[in-house]
Amino acid sequence: MIDEPTYALIDERSRELALWLDRESPYVQFDQRHLDAGSPYQAYWHLGYLSALRDVLDLLKAENGRIPGIANPSPPADRDE
Repeated sequence: MIDEPTYALIDERSRELALWLDRESPYVQFDQRHLDAGSPYQAYWHLGYLSALRDVLDLLKAENGRIPGIANPSPPADRDE
């Protein structure tokens, strides 16, 4: 099962992308050019999908809460130093 913070990150990214698509290319959900066999549109769609799957897999296997592509915060300073 996926943990809540990871789910929230994926959900937020999907919402941001949906808003961007609505703003920048609202027609893409209707013209479906990626379904044209052998077309560059189909190749780019599959490349994007492959990239997304790899990103999600990397996120799910990340250790110690490290999220690929995002810098880890520094540990808190020891108050005694």
